Amino acid sequence: MTVTCSEPTTHFKSGCELLLHYDTDNDNIISISEYGVAIDDMNNDIITQEELDFVKTAWESSSIDALCSDCYEEERAIFSITDFTVTSLSCEEPCDIDIYLTWTNTGSIAGTKEVGFTINSKKEWWITKTLDPEQSATFTSRVSGLSAGSYIICPYPDE
Repeated sequence: MTVTCSEPTTHFKSGCELLLHYDTDNDNIISISEYGVAIDDMNNDIITQEELDFVKTAWESSSIDALCSDCYEEERAIFSITDFTVTSLSCEEPCDIDIYLTWTNTGSIAGTKEVGFTINSKKEWWITKTLDPEQSATFTSRVSGLSAGSYIICPYPDE
């Protein structure tokens, strides 16, 4: 059976539905980790080899829509920073700071994202969080033992 964008597959109503099923972060791209889930599903007889091959083709493409035009659903989760505060707790080495971050899903559907922050482009703290539309999550993290100096602290993601 050849999988196409609009025709039913063995396990999905269409090839588009198959691709959207594996695009778990709703970004119109099949990532390597999403493709890995499809491989596991094929190995566990949840999808067929043909369905896996179609997911692989999407993974190799620049986007789901590059393979199946108008397939990607514009509805998506958008994690936006709605509060970001850095507070210095001490000014002598070693320096301590508290970081307060609030993400809000300003998108139209629930979504799961890795959220966290970087210090000077180095990943410092990360967690996977699921938020419904308009739902917020606030996190606090203390970073201890910093040398005196300037740091670039960035939340992620901020779509």
